[in-house]
Amino acid sequence: MSCMLLTRTTTNTTIECAMPPHLDSNVDFGDCTHLYGPLLVRSDVSHVKLSGKTSEYIYTGCIRINNTKLVDLSFLEKFRDFTAMPNCQQYIAGNEELCVEDPSELREWFPGINIYDNMEPCGDHQCYGGAVTESYLEETAECTTRVGDLIITQWHGKPPNINILYKTKEIHGRLIIYHNQGLGDFDYFKNVEKIGKPSIRGGFAPLT
Repeated sequence: MSCMLLTRTTTNTTIECAMPPHLDSNVDFGDCTHLYGPLLVRSDVSHVKLSGKTSEYIYTGCIRINNTKLVDLSFLEKFRDFTAMPNCQQYIAGNEELCVEDPSELREWFPGINIYDNMEPCGDHQCYGGAVTESYLEETAECTTRVGDLIITQWHGKPPNINILYKTKEIHGRLIIYHNQGLGDFDYFKNVEKIGKPSIRGGFAPLT
């Protein structure tokens, strides 16, 4: 699948193209540098592979991805230089096989986008972060991956079920520990292998 050429400006090598009606498994943007129009994905597509001469595009449009077979969103990284079309509701919704590990990053790239009714939780042992309390630990006792900041504050001693934290392997966010008393020997995160903010492609970006 290729896109429609709109204009070509050779003075600054700007080549403007229309976004295809629907993205297929393979999309060739050719020598386009600027893209315009809504971004939709065919319902039977599980992966989108983009090709072209540009590694990232200047995109003015509207993200609408719903009821697809998509299993990852790595192709959206090419559209981070983004301007929203006016009066166009954006969403990533109803994709039953799609795990959106870090919705906050997508909302930073595409302001105003709604993300809901996709695969949740993303894995059998994944849960959201938050303030660590006795009840939180009880509710997340089987979790090995915690998505979002994990906050330990205002403790006056350790919860009786603190050992649950030994199961934690990954924290997709920050580990924040402050204003506590009586923590003593605190090695409950010794089994953590990754900590930071995951990118859509699955790696981990440094926290800022």
